[in-house]
Amino acid sequence: MSDASNPFTFEYALGALEVTACDLVVTTPQSRDPMADETVRKVLTLLKEQHGTDAAFVAELHDESPMQPATAMAPRSGFHDDATGDVYVLAVCRQVFGPFARCFIRVPVVLADGRNYGTLYAACKGPSEDERRRDAALVEMTAQLTARLVDARRVPARSKSVNEAQPQYA
Repeated sequence: MSDASNPFTFEYALGALEVTACDLVVTTPQSRDPMADETVRKVLTLLKEQHGTDAAFVAELHDESPMQPATAMAPRSGFHDDATGDVYVLAVCRQVFGPFARCFIRVPVVLADGRNYGTLYAACKGPSEDERRRDAALVEMTAQLTARLVDARRVPARSKSVNEAQPQYA
């Protein structure tokens, strides 16, 4: 029972809780998760070396599936901080970028077929709104480049398997 002085109710039905387990695939310029495409780390390294931007790629794997984190709906792009960000994003970013980072940019990596491959996260470098918009535009371009490179590596693999499956005529 809750009232104005105590907004929390501690009475709940165990069946009302929904628990979802997933593994996270995390790649940074310094480390590549073997479940992620190798081009992801290369793009993050390029972003770090050429623009001084620390970024990480994160994908969720459900049901112990192989690297098929793509989902129909991509997460919302934008800025996340202590006041406006969602708790999941803040927890992931603090783990990757350290406890003192305060503002993050999140941009989905959307493949050509519209599925979400994962998400790029970057710490905001500048405090002003203009600097944040520039940072966001850079991370968005990086996410698009990442998607194109992952798609390009998948197309030859798919066409090769299709060609091998077709009968060969002499």
